[in-house]
Amino acid sequence: MRPATGYQQTKWSRVDTVNATVIGLGAWCDYVPESDPRVLRFQVEEFAVLSDGRRLTLTADRGWSSSLVGSPTTDDAWSFLTLAEVTETVLVVVGPDEGDQTTDAHPWALLAERLRAQDVDTTPGALRDLPYEVVLSERLQARISST
Repeated sequence: MRPATGYQQTKWSRVDTVNATVIGLGAWCDYVPESDPRVLRFQVEEFAVLSDGRRLTLTADRGWSSSLVGSPTTDDAWSFLTLAEVTETVLVVVGPDEGDQTTDAHPWALLAERLRAQDVDTTPGALRDLPYEVVLSERLQARISST
């Protein structure tokens, strides 16, 4: 399930973006269903919001998993999770990879490169100044709220 308003995943397809500019960035997160209630898996996609209302996918290879270990009082890993924790983890996951030689909290150069590959002219500095939002899927929000 994707965010309802105008989310358009392009996966590197070329579209007419000549006059569009980037007005915002964000990360979208959803969970991947698991048969084991002690295991949680999440997928994260980063996107750019363009001035013409479209959202372009910039990265779709991020995510994380966690599992209960030891002897917890419940077998349901969801009972230990909050929306705030998921939001914080999303921001860590979209940050630079371990070992990257950067002082930035985000890989702005990579995002600018991916936008230029989709014919959107921008720079890392311009992206750094834009608002960044974390969007949790409705399904994920409902799953966490139900525990």
